[in-house]
Amino acid sequence: MFTRRYVKTDRKSKGAIYEKNCKLVACTLFACAMLGSSVFAEEGFKLSGYIQAGLSTDVTGDDKTATTSTWFDGDYFGGSSRIRINMDWTSADGTSGASFRLQTSGPIETWSVDSIAYAFGYTSLFNNMVTIAAGKLHDNWAGYSYGWNGWSAIDGKSGAAVILSPVEGLNLVAAGVIDYETSLTETVDGKTTDTYTYDTKKDLAVFEAQYSYGPLVINGGYALSETGYATVQYSTDTLTASADYYYDWAKDGMDNTISEWVEYTGVDKMTLGAVVYEYMDDDAAKMQLDITPAVKYQVTDLAAASLEGTYHLDLDESDNNTISVTPAVVLTANDTTEAEIWGTYGYDNGSDDSTFKVGAGVKKSF
Repeated sequence: MFTRRYVKTDRKSKGAIYEKNCKLVACTLFACAMLGSSVFAEEGFKLSGYIQAGLSTDVTGDDKTATTSTWFDGDYFGGSSRIRINMDWTSADGTSGASFRLQTSGPIETWSVDSIAYAFGYTSLFNNMVTIAAGKLHDNWAGYSYGWNGWSAIDGKSGAAVILSPVEGLNLVAAGVIDYETSLTETVDGKTTDTYTYDTKKDLAVFEAQYSYGPLVINGGYALSETGYATVQYSTDTLTASADYYYDWAKDGMDNTISEWVEYTGVDKMTLGAVVYEYMDDDAAKMQLDITPAVKYQVTDLAAASLEGTYHLDLDESDNNTISVTPAVVLTANDTTEAEIWGTYGYDNGSDDSTFKVGAGVKKSF
């Protein structure tokens, strides 16, 4: 399946795994700090990233347990608690380099070596007309950075890619990756278990293309695991508008995803945005729809107010729908530090239940 830009993680067991993963992340952060003060001071190296974390609770539920999994609620401005550390090196002539990202979302007990989002090296030949990359790849060539989802066939996958750039603005990508799993169901003595394998005859091959001309970017990809995507985006200094489409031929259920995104900053001190999702399978009557409008206003240099909401509709016989609304206050200490105080009201017409969550979060960039 293709990579989507924002991925939520589930909780895992604690105990020994918790201790092991905490030690792993602590050692990684310590190493990054040492590198940032020594090696990364050298020309060609760059250290960047951010830490965002929050604390929230559902004040209407019977269980008032707090959670640290959400930094800032909402489907537009919000996101999960996350740590991201980027390390990049580029040669003096710009023809080769290496990139590494440590990223983890959600509670600390989920942190592990899987938190390495990418770690790869690359080199360019023939006046940058041919680029060869290998490792756990980050898709800088034909995806990820465009559209609301940032679909990509190779981002976060382990393998190698060859990128051809025959003319300015055009990238053609052919890659072989090993992270496309084929699930096999096995029954032994009446007990059914799921096993996984790699189909090297089919799932390895991935093809992508991207063309940019001024403010317009068009990209798309296809993997022989029977998944594909396409994105078109138009961007100026004040306006971004995009539409993207993702299809999974091999998946049962909701295998079509269409989304449209628009954001406008041409009004002084204000950001206006909206995202619309359509999820469909082969039966259009089972379509699901998400609509998320959002607005943010910079009241002063230190404080902003935001408001967003998501309306979800199941277009089937049940006709169930939910709605959530998240107002927030954003306090900005400087260019790299901000804090959020928010509340979310939610209503589900299927169960006729209302919920109200409150929380606070902090984000530090570097």
